[in-house]
Amino acid sequence: YRLQAIRRFPQGTPSPDIETEIAGIYSGRRFSARKRLFSQDLRPSKIVRSHPKIIMKVADVDASPVDALRQRKIPVESISIQKNDGWRKEDFGRGLGDNYHVSIHNLRDALSDVIAENRLIIEDGADLPGETAGAVEKILAGFFSEHDEITSALALPIWFRETVRYTRSYRAT
Repeated sequence: YRLQAIRRFPQGTPSPDIETEIAGIYSGRRFSARKRLFSQDLRPSKIVRSHPKIIMKVADVDASPVDALRQRKIPVESISIQKNDGWRKEDFGRGLGDNYHVSIHNLRDALSDVIAENRLIIEDGADLPGETAGAVEKILAGFFSEHDEITSALALPIWFRETVRYTRSYRAT
């Protein structure tokens, strides 16, 4: 895993501002990948663009930012943290992401395993504003709190990628 950026919104940032920025991340080129797809029936290869996977932590009581992004046809995997062990998935609908309810212990264990195996690195030139870089360094050294925002920002996508089987969809350009 390569950490490229962490974006923290100041408390009280209006939801539409957050949604607009996330929509820009999804449609922008910074985090998208271009890949060559080869046909199995010998047609010419195509260059396709893969959008980034959007994973958001939500409170059970307010999933409105996720709903707003899904209304804009942006797929979002939403994760709410639960106290029970294990995890469960609620299908939302084809192509717009799903809702997951995950134990804090599952998130912690996934993050700990990846850190212990040295599979999380900070990319050169990573966008880590303010105190975020120091917090990430502490986490990589194994010192983290389960309830910290930065820990969640790292643990959620790692848990998702390590646990949930998914396929990417591509759009030909």
